[in-house]
Amino acid sequence: MLKIEIQGLKNGVYDYEWSVVAKSIPGMYNEFFGEVKVAGRLTKLNNRYSFSGNAQCKANLICDRSLKEFVTIVKADFSISFIADSALLAAREKPDFARDETNIIHGQEKYMDLSEEVRQQLAVNLPLRRVAPQYEEVDLNDLYPEISAKTDEKSEEFDERWGPLKNIKLN
Repeated sequence: MLKIEIQGLKNGVYDYEWSVVAKSIPGMYNEFFGEVKVAGRLTKLNNRYSFSGNAQCKANLICDRSLKEFVTIVKADFSISFIADSALLAAREKPDFARDETNIIHGQEKYMDLSEEVRQQLAVNLPLRRVAPQYEEVDLNDLYPEISAKTDEKSEEFDERWGPLKNIKLN
């Protein structure tokens, strides 16, 4: 869990840096392993808490080109704000309360939990194109020459059923 103790904090700015085991964060994705390192700055102003920082963790991914496993470091910047207000928290439970993205916690809360935000931000920052570093500059034809030769042979063949489509003019 990624919790910051906020009970008894005075107004001001506080720097934090810590790490936790990835599997200790509830719902953490299977790609992540090892330690999640978090560093950032907490600003407290009366009953408002704001944390801005970054998180990083190793991820075990499968290369889209070679289908081999590789490890990369996923980094994510994030910021999150909390309001410590018991009355506002109670009002939020009513059906006519205007919903927004504000994180409201109990006025006497001891901790501010960053686990969910860190988990989501790391997941969003997983690369869409998962290519191992050694295959980034390699052309697919060089990686799989047997498939590229078959593709070249097929491209020379032309199916006459598609012939009328060649005459279509697009303006």
